[in-house]
Amino acid sequence: MAEIGDIVLNNGTRFVVAEFFDATAPLIRKAPNGGTASLTVATSGLNVADTPVFENGERVTHWGVPGRVVETVPAQSVGGGRIVRVELDPRTHPLRGGGALIVENGVTPIPVWQLVLQNKL
Repeated sequence: MAEIGDIVLNNGTRFVVAEFFDATAPLIRKAPNGGTASLTVATSGLNVADTPVFENGERVTHWGVPGRVVETVPAQSVGGGRIVRVELDPRTHPLRGGGALIVENGVTPIPVWQLVLQNKL
């Protein structure tokens, strides 16, 4: 049985499972243009290719911002997905009037399927 965050094959193409709705699941993959492509399929036909794991200390990116995995939190509800807590690196953000601001997000909870899409698919 597939879980949220698993990599599945659909007609030979790798997708990540984003959620479950009754007997269907939206699948998402990276598109050639840099965006994403998605489709919804019946859960009965899902073919799990991989169940990615994020190790504590592993370097990842979230929407282009690098960071380090702090921990993976188990699903909080039946059918819910795991959450990966990531400490995002501080980064400089330029200000319109000149100068720059240091942005520090600290530890951010990120749904596992988003990290899989951006780092392991």
